[in-house]
Amino acid sequence: METIREHIEKLMNQRELTSAYQQMIAQALQDEEVHRFLIANEEELAPDAIERGAAKIYEFVSERNKRKKGNSLLRRIINPH
Repeated sequence: METIREHIEKLMNQRELTSAYQQMIAQALQDEEVHRFLIANEEELAPDAIERGAAKIYEFVSERNKRKKGNSLLRRIINPH
């Protein structure tokens, strides 16, 4: 029987989402603020922390950039109009 992870990977590969996802994560990891954070906390982070937290790192960069433009998710929740 196929695991959920295997099924998701298969779907992503079929829809060519894997390379787009990897590009998004790579851009987030190249962010200067993220890079400084990772270096400053290198000793405290688990060896697989970047891999496990990749989506959260991307989300941080994305929301920070939206906030700078005045269009963050938090702002839309607090002030929906």
